[in-house]
Amino acid sequence: MTTVKTLDRHHPDYDAEQLQRLHALYEGGKPWHALKPHWLPGGGSEPSALCQERQARAKYTNYVATIIDLITSQLFGAPPQVTVKGEGDGEPDQTQQQHAEELSEVADGAALPFASLARTAFTDAQIYRRAWWMVELPAKSQEPYADRLTQEKAGALKAYIRPFAPPSVINWKTTGTRPDWVVVREQQIEQRDPLATPERVTRWTVVDATQIRVFEVRQQERQGGGFDDLQDEQEATAVTAITHGRTDAEGKPLCPVVMMELPAGLHTGGKLLDPASNLCRAENELDWAIWRAANELLVVKDKLLDPKAPTLGHGYYLHVTDPTAEVYYASPSGVALGVLGERVKELRGELYRIVQQMALAADPTAGRLSASAASKAQDWNASDRMLTSYADELRAFLTEAIRQALAVRTSQAVEAATVHIEGLDGWQRDTTEAFLANLASAIEAKSMSPKFLEVAAKQQVRRVMGDSVTPAELEEIDDEIASAAAGLGAMTGMGAEVPGGADDTSGAGEDGSGDAGDPAGRGGSGGGNAPASGGNPAPRPRRPARRRGRAAGAVADGAGAG
Repeated sequence: MTTVKTLDRHHPDYDAEQLQRLHALYEGGKPWHALKPHWLPGGGSEPSALCQERQARAKYTNYVATIIDLITSQLFGAPPQVTVKGEGDGEPDQTQQQHAEELSEVADGAALPFASLARTAFTDAQIYRRAWWMVELPAKSQEPYADRLTQEKAGALKAYIRPFAPPSVINWKTTGTRPDWVVVREQQIEQRDPLATPERVTRWTVVDATQIRVFEVRQQERQGGGFDDLQDEQEATAVTAITHGRTDAEGKPLCPVVMMELPAGLHTGGKLLDPASNLCRAENELDWAIWRAANELLVVKDKLLDPKAPTLGHGYYLHVTDPTAEVYYASPSGVALGVLGERVKELRGELYRIVQQMALAADPTAGRLSASAASKAQDWNASDRMLTSYADELRAFLTEAIRQALAVRTSQAVEAATVHIEGLDGWQRDTTEAFLANLASAIEAKSMSPKFLEVAAKQQVRRVMGDSVTPAELEEIDDEIASAAAGLGAMTGMGAEVPGGADDTSGAGEDGSGDAGDPAGRGGSGGGNAPASGGNPAPRPRRPARRRGRAAGAVADGAGAG
């Protein structure tokens, strides 16, 4: 007999309360409001009614989701793509490649593509530290088939990926990063038809190296609504027991569950938990103090014959006869409000600084424009190292999941080296401003040629804007970048070293033949607007700047100024 107590054992690292708080900080809304007593506890001398009023007014500004989603968007600027490699310089296995393409399009056996599942898994890992997938076969795989070919044609061997919500994985054992077994506890309400009594189904999925077993307990809704608590000694019914027969590349039994566990230093949710809680409390304390100050307390000091205090409201008149009586409004000191406001600013800065000096995690008290190129380069390098570590963790997780899925689909041993995950380097394709800020460091050191700046800037504009810019706008941006580079050449004395002038990007003018320049009419070595000597181009009439051209020109000019 398998009891609820046996199935509900927890791993030593499993902390349901902390997972609930992490979920609430990321989701906000109802999950956060459900934990108000934790976020905003009452003071020892605070009256209960006042504490309830303060908690009822509480609000939550969700900085945690903003930071986590920012990291995710930077990593997934180039979504992961699955490809299959051949051995050595050989061609990849066509069957494996076909299945890899199918998994890229639909990975969960229903509708979600692989990139969407990967993004959700990475977000889960940032919030909860771990993400879990199981490589599963369709339910029809358990039906009887005449042979494997018939089973394959029926789609019964099309393994897919089933994600588990991290809070539902309550117990596990691992060897290194590979799970030996896991226990997943899920709960849901089921109702067969509109008039049927709802049932609460608690289901445990136990997965190890040989079997997938499912146990469940069904509870009928009480007459007055709600459900009874599960009892430790209550028996759970065994629903299914499937021998999956999965093996690794060496033929050893393998648990079909894949886990990604981030190092503690990269667990964004864990690092933000306390700072975000402190900031939330400070913001609400400031809001409460301001509200109390705006609703001042009327104080009446008088020798009243009537023991009852007078009832006062808008339009009421209070006549005081005792010459020693006092009537005034009491409110918190403005000094206290200033201190609370400064505390909120400090905690907000601390929250953003906590994420390894991300580009947008700078102290809000420091203006972005005042940051030097050296400090920007330092932040860029720190972000690059952190995101590279994230990408390595995620690639290992995705590679193992795809490897197992391909092995099941093809009934062949698939080596991890065969599976290649491309992408996950989106942060390296950042904005033109960030890219040129790094180039500014070299400009300040007088170690960069104007031609290098010009070509790099043009390439970055095409990388950032893509198809959103028209050919005419792109031509105008190119002209303005070239003009900025030409100005830099004049200032540094490098202009004469640039063949064909600063405008020459097509290689024209190298032989001094006096060609007419590029098809857009820009000067070559001796034609167009460039002098025959190959120096800087003569000024041309400036065309009316469009919105995109003007923005790009401003960035280029700023970069050129160093």
